[in-house]
Amino acid sequence: METNIPARVRELCLRPEARVYDALKILDNTHREIVLVVSDEGQLLGTVTDGDIRRAMLDGLSTDIGVIDVMNKGPVVARHGMSERGISQLMKRHRVMQMPLVNGAGRVVDLVLFSEMIQEDTPAKKAVIMAGGQGSRLRPLTSDLPKPLLPVGDKPILEIIVEQLVDCGMVDIYLMTHYKAEMIEDHFSRLHYPSCDLHFIAESEPMGTAGGLRLLLDCLDGPFLVMNADIISRMSFKDMLRCHIDAGAAMTVATKIQDLEIPYGVIEVGEGGRIESVTEKPIMHFTFNIGVYGMSPSVLDSIPDDEVMDMPGLIRELIARGEFVNEYAVSDYWIDIGRMADYERACEDIVAKRL
Repeated sequence: METNIPARVRELCLRPEARVYDALKILDNTHREIVLVVSDEGQLLGTVTDGDIRRAMLDGLSTDIGVIDVMNKGPVVARHGMSERGISQLMKRHRVMQMPLVNGAGRVVDLVLFSEMIQEDTPAKKAVIMAGGQGSRLRPLTSDLPKPLLPVGDKPILEIIVEQLVDCGMVDIYLMTHYKAEMIEDHFSRLHYPSCDLHFIAESEPMGTAGGLRLLLDCLDGPFLVMNADIISRMSFKDMLRCHIDAGAAMTVATKIQDLEIPYGVIEVGEGGRIESVTEKPIMHFTFNIGVYGMSPSVLDSIPDDEVMDMPGLIRELIARGEFVNEYAVSDYWIDIGRMADYERACEDIVAKRL
């Protein structure tokens, strides 16, 4: 067999005349969840996974048959020289956690593991998505469907958010639900995220965008991310969490700047009604909260039990206590789909690939 294949990958390789039993032993010994079937020259002929073997056994085939009879003869592969981002997007699109890396001649040169790509530099690995709102401003769309399941393009917005968090290395995602909670849980029960566990926390009564975090007091023992379930952004969650941790903040609030043009001449009036200046159509700048937060677990102590509290209230409480609340300025794409016009624009943006 080709000896230029790295040792850690060579132990996953079998010749096409090997048996399914041999593949099972490799899967059991390496815990890589994949076997590569290669020629003597190292060319990739196919792959075998637990699923391939399970389907074969359900069809009544034995483990003594050849791997060539059960292997996937057309596996998705990454080409040597592809960027890490390109490989990551390819793996995400095909929902695979391992991908063979081959050269121009089709020879195996490595095996890419999604878990290694995304988790090594992730500063925090837990996130909370506040997905319990009724979406009353989006009725009648939300009369029969919870707002987080409204489609943006070909996926619900909540699925887009979960995929983004999985891609950045989150291993535990807590979905705080209330309105039509069972529909959200049912939707995600049909999806599979091998590197991440989803936890569904249904509030019996809405506790606000911050109040529900008290239910996770025993789960959030390190820095974590919190975000609303009705926003789409291309911001870097990793960079925000790193900023939060490096600053030593109790809470970090993601912000953007909104320019507002006043369509009139604005007059400054002094004492006695004397006009002192006039500015024609001035532009005013406002910094606003975009619904993404980095938090330290100590913040949970500032959230009262069994009381409704929204994020602005929590921010005010932390400031009143003298805690450090940090800003993380975002320049990337961001949109909130809470209003019908914005939801329609988000749908247009994703079709036009502006997201």
